[in-house]
Amino acid sequence: MRRERFYPADPERDGRASSLTPVGATVRRLVEPLLNHPQSRAQLLWRDWRRCVGSRVASHTEPVRLDRHALTVRVDSPAWMNQLTFLKGEILQALQVHLPALDIRELRFQQGSLQFAQPETTPVSRPLPPPTPEEQAQAEEILSGVSNPELHATLKRLICKHLARKRDESLITPSPTGKPG
Repeated sequence: MRRERFYPADPERDGRASSLTPVGATVRRLVEPLLNHPQSRAQLLWRDWRRCVGSRVASHTEPVRLDRHALTVRVDSPAWMNQLTFLKGEILQALQVHLPALDIRELRFQQGSLQFAQPETTPVSRPLPPPTPEEQAQAEEILSGVSNPELHATLKRLICKHLARKRDESLITPSPTGKPG
C-alpha cells in the first residue's frame, strides 16, 4: 500500500526543495473515504453477515478472515460444520450477490468458539438521497469565501452529504407527535 504524505517536504531531511501540498488536495484525501461510503472489506462483511446468511446460520458462525478470494468462517459446533458443507453453495452465492465488491470465490470452515456475538438485527444501510437544490445552494453560501476550487468542491460534497443525511434521518425518525420529521 502506498503511503501518502500529509506534510510538506523537509529540505533538510530529504534534500529536495520545499513542495507544499495544496490544502484542497489534503482535505480531499482526508474526507474522500467518508464521502465514498468507506468501509473496509472486513467491516462490510461483518455489517452484512447476518443479512447474507440468515439469522439461524449467523448465530452459529462468524467470518474470521478474508484472504484474497477465500473467506474463512468460524463455526461453533461439529453439527453446524456438517450442515454448512451442504449450504456452502447457497452461502457463497448470497455473499456474491450482497457483497460483490468482496469477490468471494471460496468458503472455508473452521470449528471453534465464536469470539464476537452478532446483534440479532443489523441495521441495513441505505444510500443517501441526492442533495436537493436548496441544500446545494446552502452549501454554496457556506463556502462563498473559499476560493481554492479543489477545496471548494470537496467541502461542498461533504456539506451536501451532511445535509442530505440530516434530511434523511428526519424523514425516518418519528417526532414526539408520532409523525415523521
